[in-house]
Amino acid sequence: MGSPAHAKELSNIDLRQRVSGKLQAFYINLRVIYDKSLAKERKAELRKCDPVYKETLYEADKNFAHKDEGYKPKQYSSFGKMTGALKEQLEHCLSVCQGPFRML
Repeated sequence: MGSPAHAKELSNIDLRQRVSGKLQAFYINLRVIYDKSLAKERKAELRKCDPVYKETLYEADKNFAHKDEGYKPKQYSSFGKMTGALKEQLEHCLSVCQGPFRML
């Protein structure tokens, strides 16, 4: 298998930085959706018992709102696994925010 026709041009693209920027926007936006959609009491309840909600808050806060020295980014073995996990988080957010405890 040879190198791609545009390997030289592609080598200048910092994929890690691009992915990090997209993840930052994803987690911050999910946090905003939760904040605007749920009552304070419901968010407090979710913080105690919902691992997907807690992970979203953790990623938005510890990695993107401010950098924590002890933060360990979640490692994915492929882009497919990462996008699958992000899809699950998005679907979970939709499900929670459409539930009976929403503010809207």
